[in-house]
Amino acid sequence: VGAHGLCLMHDGDWTDPINGIGREGRGESTWTTVATMYCIRQFQELCRAKGDDESIAALDAVWEKLDKAVNGTAWNGDRYTGGYDDNGIPFADTNDNNRILLNAQTWAILSGAARGERLTAVVKTIDSLKAPFGSYLLYPPFFGWDERWGRISLKKEGTTENGAVYCHATMFKAYADAAIGDGEKLYDTLLATTPINPANPVENNRQLPLYLPNYYYSLEGSPNYGRSSCKYETGTVSWFIMACVEQLLGVRATVNGLAVSPLIPTDWDNVECFRKFKNSDYHITV
Repeated sequence: VGAHGLCLMHDGDWTDPINGIGREGRGESTWTTVATMYCIRQFQELCRAKGDDESIAALDAVWEKLDKAVNGTAWNGDRYTGGYDDNGIPFADTNDNNRILLNAQTWAILSGAARGERLTAVVKTIDSLKAPFGSYLLYPPFFGWDERWGRISLKKEGTTENGAVYCHATMFKAYADAAIGDGEKLYDTLLATTPINPANPVENNRQLPLYLPNYYYSLEGSPNYGRSSCKYETGTVSWFIMACVEQLLGVRATVNGLAVSPLIPTDWDNVECFRKFKNSDYHITV
C-alpha cells in the first residue's frame, strides 16, 4: 500500500491505460483496493467452510485496514476517487474535471466499502453514468494528452477506456445492481449491452447478434454514438453469463452447496434453469 493506505498502482489498475498515475511507484488505486477487499470476502467463505478461524481473523484485519483507508481517504462527497498519483494528488474527483471512474464505484459496492448514506450516493453517481447502451467507464472523456493520466488520454474520445461504454465494466455495474438487490436494474443493464437492445437497435449499433462487443462508441453528438466497436476480444461474455445465471436467475455455486436466490423482474411469470453441480443435474423453476 501507499501513503494513503490504498494499494499501489504501478502501471495501471484494471484500466491499464491509466499508466501515468503510478509511473514513479507511489500512485495508489482505489479500484485495486476495493477489488482486494472483495477477494478477501470471497476467500473467507472457503476459510469458514474449512473452519480456519485463524485465517478468517487475519483476513478481517486486512479488510478493516483497507476499508478504513478507502472510506477515510478516497471518499469525495458523492463518489470514490480513482486514487492518488505519485505526488499524492487525487485523480478522478471533483477537482479533476469532475471525472468519475465507474469501476471505483461498482467495486466499492461489491466489496462492502460503500455502506449507508455513501452507498445511496454511489448508486446515484453510477446512475449519472448511464447511456442507452450501458454505462460510461470514464466520464467525461479526454480530448487530448494528459501527462498525469497517461496513455488513456491518447485514445480517441468516446472509444475504449476513454469515455466509452466499455461492456466489460458495464458487467461490473450489473453485479453491483445485484448486490443492492435491484433485479429491474440488473435486467436493464444486461439488456442494454446486447445487439437486441431496443434503445439502441441494430440499425444503429450495427452489431451482429453473434457476440457481445468490447465497447460502444460513446461520444455524445457524434453520428457514431451507440455504434458497436465490432471487436469481440472482451471479458464481457463470461461476466454476462455469470450475471445471468448467478445473479438474475440466482443459481450460484458456493462452498456450502448450490444457493438459489433469483432477482428476476417483477413482470416475469416464471423462469427455468438447468444447472450441473457436483455431478448432479438440477432443474430449477421459479
